[in-house]
Amino acid sequence: MANVIKDLAVRPTHVTELVQQGLDYAGYCDASALGAGAAWFGSGIALLPSKWRIQWPQDITSDVVSYANPNGRLANSDLEMAAVVLQQAVLDARLGSAIAGTQAAIGSDNIPAVAWTTRMASKSASPSPRTGRAPTE
Repeated sequence: MANVIKDLAVRPTHVTELVQQGLDYAGYCDASALGAGAAWFGSGIALLPSKWRIQWPQDITSDVVSYANPNGRLANSDLEMAAVVLQQAVLDARLGSAIAGTQAAIGSDNIPAVAWTTRMASKSASPSPRTGRAPTE
């Protein structure tokens, strides 16, 4: 418990980080073996609709599991999860510090990506980027 208190002293927690607020931004992303793309829209806060699209490099495209490549090491779900991370990065880059205290929702048609994003923060066994400690410590 002492570590939690010390961590809170470094950076105060704003109430918007603790309590669910209204949705400010909504987006949807999708990915395939060829690339990924997405769109962002304003919900509670005005935002001109924006879209992005990337083509995966050849080394990623050639390592995706398929009928033609059953020994690949990347599944479609890996690419879908990468698209979710990129989607958030795009909104972060677009809004800069104005993103603080806002709520955003990212839609995906990939069940593993949705499950990963909705549970990773509270159940991850990997260290937290802020503290370097696993959540159970």
